[in-house]
Amino acid sequence: MKKTLIKIFLFLLPVLFLKAPALAIDISEFGDFSSRSLIMNNRQQSLTQEQKDLLVQKKLLPTTKCLIEQIKKKHNENVYILLNSNVNPNVSFMAEYPIYIAAKENNFEILQALYEKGAKLDKGFNSELYEAVKNKNREMAFFLLERKANVNYKDSLTENTILYVALKNNMVDVAQEVISKGAKPDRKTLLLIKKKKLKNLIQD
Repeated sequence: MKKTLIKIFLFLLPVLFLKAPALAIDISEFGDFSSRSLIMNNRQQSLTQEQKDLLVQKKLLPTTKCLIEQIKKKHNENVYILLNSNVNPNVSFMAEYPIYIAAKENNFEILQALYEKGAKLDKGFNSELYEAVKNKNREMAFFLLERKANVNYKDSLTENTILYVALKNNMVDVAQEVISKGAKPDRKTLLLIKKKKLKNLIQD
């Protein structure tokens, strides 16, 4: 039975890859099989010799996994090298996208670079704007709001909204902008507004 399931999986894998690109999974991160080698070879062929040499020198692989690792390590120079080596910023690794990791790591410079390379906001299960507000990064928050980030995101663990976290962190200016973009305060947020005596925020 186990062998049969493995055969079915191996048979469907190329179909899933070709027919469902919207899944945006970096298949090059998985095990050592022929399709992985083919994808990596195609990526290498699209690079100049200078780019290949630089990747070797820096011990980098042009993959989403490597890109996310460099963002987490705050190695900005390596992030730029990978982005210039055609690493797709809209591909996830372990269900997380590079631009979300940049927001989570409070790295505004790299978040901007990823956005300029075409990274889309709110692609996964997480929110870049939520992380910006959580990190009390006003500059990043307004940057994301200007680019139509989702203002109605709610964290699945804490059930905190972006508006609630902004008010909790005394970012009243951000809260005002979030409300102007269509965010509606839930009961938890209304209680916080009352406690902070900020009822003028939600008055027409």
